[in-house]
Amino acid sequence: MEYSEALAAKVERPSRPSELAAALRAYQQGDMDGVMVLVSRQACDEGADWLERLEREAEVRYYEREQARARVDIAVKLLTGIHSLLYPAPITTEDGRTMVFRPKDPDPHEVLQELSDRIRAIPEELEKL
Repeated sequence: MEYSEALAAKVERPSRPSELAAALRAYQQGDMDGVMVLVSRQACDEGADWLERLEREAEVRYYEREQARARVDIAVKLLTGIHSLLYPAPITTEDGRTMVFRPKDPDPHEVLQELSDRIRAIPEELEKL
């Protein structure tokens, strides 16, 4: 067992910060001997308020991250679509010859036009995000 696992096994934590905040608002705490002691209401209230604020901020950050991830996914799809239209890089063989891809069908002008259209559409697509 690793140190962090051993430490986690010794420390019992509420599963959510809101549960810890509720425990703090009870204004009692059990010490290591199991004796219940009263604690400062102000300290408990401040700690509970802080935990609840952190939980709300974490939830907001979660949704912000999900929105950013969706925008990145759309941008990756746009760029992948453009990249798929590009010609492969020239290949140089061991004997020094260079081979270059030259499409015959579809017409290279059609491919270039499609590539140009997709590149021009990027600003509009990014604005939609």
